[in-house]
Amino acid sequence: MSGNSLYSFTNLRITANTLKLLCIWGFVMNRITMAIGALALSATSAMSATYDPTFVESSGNRPFSEGDITGVRDIGTIDAGESVGIAGRIVTAVDTWSFTTVTDWMISFVDLAIDDQQFFDSSDIVDPEGNFASNDDTTTAIFSIFQEGIVEAVYSATITATKGGVGTEDLLSYNGGAGVFTLVIDGQPRSPGATYDIGVSTVPLPAAGWLLFAGVGGLAAMKRRKKAA
Repeated sequence: MSGNSLYSFTNLRITANTLKLLCIWGFVMNRITMAIGALALSATSAMSATYDPTFVESSGNRPFSEGDITGVRDIGTIDAGESVGIAGRIVTAVDTWSFTTVTDWMISFVDLAIDDQQFFDSSDIVDPEGNFASNDDTTTAIFSIFQEGIVEAVYSATITATKGGVGTEDLLSYNGGAGVFTLVIDGQPRSPGATYDIGVSTVPLPAAGWLLFAGVGGLAAMKRRKKAA
């Protein structure tokens, strides 16, 4: 075998090995991304004391309300690391919220700092302006999440409200990825009324930035090992 042929064969072998290493590295980094994303998402949800901005829907019996939803209420893009509040009162109508996320996110019932209501709450309410609304713990609603491009709901849960929202805090729970989503809250027949406080939290960017740095560092280390060989 000539020197040139041997050189070419060696280069091909190194290239094939490099591709294998890159495939393995990509798989490992993907697993790390999923693990770190899940941890960051949990940490974001646990540590977020405020949800800003907060969007409020009701017929005037919850503070800062912008009125009843007509059609779909689009709250826009929820940026990485942002926690957004969604509040309202559901009776037998349908409240429809839409939003876009650029990274992984989670949704759950929360306690928004706008009044005394929390989670999925059937307590009667009196807002700071004195507007009264009579609720009841026979109120049931179906909470569904739809993702653009997917016909069926990616999540659906039928939940009954309780006084003070006791026991409902963990009943709404979904983790999603980047995309365009619609949250549909469908108040069931003969439901007298209940309030909902919902939080949407996204994974902060630093987690993704750390992974990018780690990936670049790993590739550089592989190149140094190849040169040493």
